[in-house]
Amino acid sequence: MATCEVYATDATNRKEPSSSPEHEIAILGLEAQIPAAKQAGLTVQAERLESELAMRRLGLAPLSAEEIQLWRAWLPTAYRVEYLRCECGRTRQKAPFGWGPRPFADYNFDRVPKRVLDLIARMCNECKLDWAEIRTSERAAQDPGLFGGKGNAVALFARWGGSDERLISFEEIRRGLAARGRALTWSRVASGGVLVAAFFAAIGLAMWAPPESNLRAAIWLWAVSAVGLATAAAGIWKRSRVRRAFAYAFR
Repeated sequence: MATCEVYATDATNRKEPSSSPEHEIAILGLEAQIPAAKQAGLTVQAERLESELAMRRLGLAPLSAEEIQLWRAWLPTAYRVEYLRCECGRTRQKAPFGWGPRPFADYNFDRVPKRVLDLIARMCNECKLDWAEIRTSERAAQDPGLFGGKGNAVALFARWGGSDERLISFEEIRRGLAARGRALTWSRVASGGVLVAAFFAAIGLAMWAPPESNLRAAIWLWAVSAVGLATAAAGIWKRSRVRRAFAYAFR
């Protein structure tokens, strides 16, 4: 059975969100701010506050810009559906463009749990979101996520995985992405060391070759080449250590 976590409040079953006092305080603050912003003529700000309030009432905290960036880096492949609503109250899906995220209907990387499928229907009809999106790395070790947006507010609605093991935490994702960056840096160090070694070794070989050989200069050049090889070896060793320590970020 797949591991599945749904974070949105199930209003259809009248379940109250298990939110913290800070979350309830945020809702009360937004409810007070919105009419004040409208009265002051700050229409755009009022709309942004209303979008955040809609997420808060679902038991969700809107993601920060940094969190959105990290989720997109961890789950780079997106499948999106956008919703259009007419004045009569009907909702229809917006036709996808030829560029941008892949069509939502094409998602077939894994089997989406029933709870998530039910939630997707709610996101369109009950929650009245502007769009829904499944993001995945298309790797078995990195769990897909369901995101939704209303106005400028974006929230994580659900996550699931293909086994009974726990889902990777957000802090582990942060550390895993940092590890990827370090591994890439050490890969570049290794590549640079190989290039330096090959370049100076070739020059040293040319200077050593007769008839006008300069053995002393060739030895110095080969010494620089050896340093390049040592740097490459250190880079490869460091990269392998990072990949072993954070194996879940590279599978």
